[in-house]
Parts: sequence; structure tokens; C-alpha cells
Amino acid sequence: MKIKKRNKIINFSIKLLLFSFFSVLLYWQIFIKNDPALLVDEFVLSIRSANLYLFVFAFILAFANWSLEAAKWKLLMSPYFVYSFKHSLKTIFLGIAGGIITPMQLGEYFGRIVAVDPSHNWKSFWATFIGSIAQNISTLFFGIFGLLFLLKNHYNVDDHILYPSFSLGLAGVLVLLLIYFNIGYTLKIASKFGLSKFVSKITDNKSHPEHKLKLLNKVLIISCLRYFIFTTQFYLLLIFFGLDNNVLSLFSGISGIFLLQTGIPLPPVVNFLARGELAILVFEQITSNEIMILSSTFSLWIINLVIPSIIGMSLLIRMNIVKKLGYDG
Repeated sequence: MKIKKRNKIINFSIKLLLFSFFSVLLYWQIFIKNDPALLVDEFVLSIRSANLYLFVFAFILAFANWSLEAAKWKLLMSPYFVYSFKHSLKTIFLGIAGGIITPMQLGEYFGRIVAVDPSHNWKSFWATFIGSIAQNISTLFFGIFGLLFLLKNHYNVDDHILYPSFSLGLAGVLVLLLIYFNIGYTLKIASKFGLSKFVSKITDNKSHPEHKLKLLNKVLIISCLRYFIFTTQFYLLLIFFGLDNNVLSLFSGISGIFLLQTGIPLPPVVNFLARGELAILVFEQITSNEIMILSSTFSLWIINLVIPSIIGMSLLIRMNIVKKLGYDG
């Protein structure tokens, strides 16, 4: 009885802490660090230009983005257990809710762990890790080509600097691909370096579950599709807010922004300002209208991160977190 009462207190405390932290950071980011009235005015002005369908389409694409990520996680969990698509989608929302308030979105692992049976906690961690590698491969690969085009055509960067940097980026992609398609060896190496208990929780002390080549190829394709979706969302929002420029230049700039954003070790809920400043820096040779860029960045942030994180947080506060973590004694 005492254990159950203690667990209820711990469960309530964790939920209260997460919800309070999430709410305060979100309020601070939207109402303190930014001027929502100015952004709303820009939105209303853009609606009058009869381009509302662009914003609606960008919003609809968010559902495709979440669905593809759910399908990817479902695939990666399939060597261990087959989850329904509905459960996988719920897992994604919980992951976004956890990741939005933590540096480098590390809380995403926690969010996805609490969505599964306690016996699958570490398997969910591993599946999320593999999926993140696949997504980073897509971001790095397309990002370095985007930056190459942008820096060469709009910033006139010297070739002696540009091409060695480009080659270094490609080398990084190859390293990630090597790790990704030999991911099973990571577990074996981890076992040899004193992480055998961690490995046993993933494998249930059986032979290493294989993420076969066919499955890994599917996950990589899904990651690329997701990348094309959120770059298209950003493009549509830029056009909606009035940026009319060469399509290739815009997509190159967007690719460069996403690549550079991956190096910002801040929680997504508090690094909007950094994202906005980065977008302004990348597009400064294309437009001088900063509010237009900030409005596009802010809208993408709301659609792809804030909305699903609110859904995820509403799911989280209805869960028994202690039990999901396997400590409900």
C-alpha cells in the first residue's frame, strides 16, 4: 500500500514537473521572446493575398510527416514486436512532447519509451536511435548540396574553401551510412566495452535481432520522404508570406538551414530565436524582409513541433509514467 501511494506521488510529481516546464518554456518563447501580434499581423496580411491554400497545404503535410515517422518507428520495432499504426503515431506525439523541452531532443527517447510496454523500453530506445541516424543521413546529404549551391551562387565563397568543406560533408555522410548499414555491430562492440546489460535488454539475451538490409532501406527512404515533406512545408510558408524567388535557391537555403539547425544543442522549444536568426542569415542575400522569414520559421515551428507536442503532453498526463518505466511495484 505504501509503495502504491509513493508511486502515485512520484507519478503526479513527474507529470506536474514536465507540464509546468513545458508550459513555462512555451509561453516564454511565444510571448516574451517574440512579438506574436506582429507575426499575426503578417499572417493576416498574407491571407489577404489569396494564398491561404499554401498555408493549408503546409499544415496538411504535417499529418503526412507524423504518419511517415510513425511508419518508420513501427518498422524499426518490428524485429521485436508488432505495434499498430495508431499506437506508433501515439508514440511519435509522446516523443515530440519529450524532445521539445530537452537539448538535442534527447527527451524524445523518454517520450517513446513510456509509450511501450516496460519490457520493450530499451528496444524502443534502440529503434529511435537507428531512426535518428537515418534522418540525420538525409539532412546531412541534402543539406551539404543545398549549402554548396547557396554559398557558390549567392555568397561567392572561394572554391578553395567550398569544395574541401563539401568533401568533408560527404565523408560524414559515408561514415553515417557505414554505421547505419552495420548497426548490428554496434551492439557487439557495446557488449565488449562493458555494456552487456544494455545489450541484453535490447536482445532479451538472444541472438542480436537483425535489422535487415531491406528494412533499413525502407527506413532510409521514409526518412528522405520526411525530409522532402518538411522542406516543402517551409517553401510553401515562405511563398505564403510573400518571398518570391528562384525555387532552387529557396530549397537550397532551406536545406542549409535544416543542416545548420542540427548543430544547435538547444531544446526546440527555446531555440526558435536561434532558428529564426539562422534563417535570416541564410536568406540575407535573397531578401531583406526579416519579418517574412521569421513568420515562416515561426509557423513551421508551431505546425511541426508545438501542435504535436501539445497532443503528446495531453497523452502523457493521462499515463502512469512510473508503471510504464517498469517501477510500479
